[in-house]
Amino acid sequence: MASVTMRASARTGRLAMVPLLRPGLKTSTCVFGLSGSLARINTRGLKTSRPRYSVAQPISYEAPLISGHGLGRPQEQGSISENTQPVANDSNGTFPSLTWSGKYIYQNSKDGLRTIGAGNVRDSCCCPLCRNPSSGQKTFSTPDVPMSPRILNVEANAEGGLKVSLDQDLVSSQHGQGHDVLLNGEYLAQQNILQSEAHSSPPPLQPVYWDRKFIEKNARFIDYDEFMQEDSAAFWDVMEDLEVLGLVYLRNVPRDDQSVVRIGEHIGNLRETFYGRTFDVRAKPNAENVAYTNEYLGLHQDLLYLDEQPHIQILHCMDNTAQGGESLFSDADRIGRMLYALQSEFPPLADLVDYKVRYAYDRNGYYYENTRPLLEEQNVGEFRTVRWSPPFQGHQPSGWNMSDWLASARVFERSVNAEDAVYERKMAPGECVLFNNLRVLHGRKSFDLGDGGKRWLRGTYLGRDVFASRLHYMPKDRLRRAERSVARTVHDLLNDLEGSPDFEGLRRELRDDPHIGMSRSSG
Repeated sequence: MASVTMRASARTGRLAMVPLLRPGLKTSTCVFGLSGSLARINTRGLKTSRPRYSVAQPISYEAPLISGHGLGRPQEQGSISENTQPVANDSNGTFPSLTWSGKYIYQNSKDGLRTIGAGNVRDSCCCPLCRNPSSGQKTFSTPDVPMSPRILNVEANAEGGLKVSLDQDLVSSQHGQGHDVLLNGEYLAQQNILQSEAHSSPPPLQPVYWDRKFIEKNARFIDYDEFMQEDSAAFWDVMEDLEVLGLVYLRNVPRDDQSVVRIGEHIGNLRETFYGRTFDVRAKPNAENVAYTNEYLGLHQDLLYLDEQPHIQILHCMDNTAQGGESLFSDADRIGRMLYALQSEFPPLADLVDYKVRYAYDRNGYYYENTRPLLEEQNVGEFRTVRWSPPFQGHQPSGWNMSDWLASARVFERSVNAEDAVYERKMAPGECVLFNNLRVLHGRKSFDLGDGGKRWLRGTYLGRDVFASRLHYMPKDRLRRAERSVARTVHDLLNDLEGSPDFEGLRRELRDDPHIGMSRSSG
């Protein structure tokens, strides 16, 4: 049965009913909206799910707020129900915003009132009895925390942390007494309770979105020998560019089939796939992958049919004397974020979030499949990344009503393939490109192997956890310097995109689209 969307006009507040056809829908679904906010109701069971259309909110990189035993939102100012006391022995004024009662530690922050419950305090103890000094791992299980401990005292210690005295220890404790909890400076800084140069972490590096002109000017080519030096400036240049731009090159790489292994392992453990620890990209007969032919290969991401795709791809050029074969790159997240932000204005774009495309691989005894939306969310209303790999799509379900998705996907495809979006470069032997496989689409032009021409790239992958682990140890002074040079938050980036000529051009294209633009007038 078809469903309807009741969509509120941002200008008049009136409700309009818009047909909403869902593939394979077996129950009636209505979506009601007031003041531009939409929520879906399934009439069988009356369960609510994610809003059909939502205004994009950038991912927040703030430390999680702490409340009670777990994590939560800040409480309203003035909601403290018990008499509170300041932190004792705080002669240096390290904790002026903290107070405590029998049940909670409170912090008045710029975001509101944060609370951490006595149970959470006990679970977070950093003392040698509760955290192994060598491994840093817990020596007890969280269910061993008492249900209703009370805080007896909170005082600053000489090391810049807090000592919190509780009336109860772990349930399994034999002595029947309380426990002096240690909350060290590292823990307090992670929770944004302590702001100090010694313990605080700089904000994470934020992405810089690019088009062809920008990346032609700003893509860096870094010497291989300098990169391979431990903790060298060149090494951290590569790590920074991978996180900020998603693309960086090495030069003067030895013509050795193990060079790509050394490059990858200098960052962390390689991500092995069914292609092996490494793979060779060169034309061969009866190729099991279009990449192993001399044909044109459109912009895509690798291995979307796996549960967890590789994060970083590394390609080392061994030979490239063929005619053609230029490498192609495009910043998919730049286009994805703009389309995501335009959902509320152009409802059919929501199909790029809602409809999941099937990707599959079935060759030589290997079978993998997965489904992914073109625009993937971190949480409801939070853009995460793009998933796009047309050459490796499987067969889609026969009941898929793809009209809205097709119109929106064509806009995405045109945008990422536009001349001003695609960075084109013919790699030279001795060059190696490293790029973020989940942000930067890659492809290549067709090539001709006539007259003895060759084209041979050696490749490998790194997983996101491996890359993030190495990036975590970027020197703090460098992180702060890089952050100042970028001078952008996620909110700034989204505002920049929404105010850019590219964003306005995309809006005009959507408005003029006979399928997508028509849906605006129906609201």
